[in-house]
Amino acid sequence: MLEHQNERDFRPHPRVVKAMETLFIIHAEHEFSNSTALVIHLASTGVDIYTAVAAGAGALFGSKHGGSSAAVIKMLESIGSR
Repeated sequence: MLEHQNERDFRPHPRVVKAMETLFIIHAEHEFSNSTALVIHLASTGVDIYTAVAAGAGALFGSKHGGSSAAVIKMLESIGSR
């Protein structure tokens, strides 16, 4: 979809829209993730916002946290190709 972002008349496929909406809802319902908790914890200690956000982004790396999103996207891609 990003390659079409400058096209005013582009409309993404409805299945892609539904999948993205579902993914966003799942993420919103995930509540207080470890990366969010880390950013808030570090910010409360007085570190600068760049350090806090960098640490939060680092917490997203790996199969225990960030990898779960990658697994969902892989699953959605396999479903879409059937």
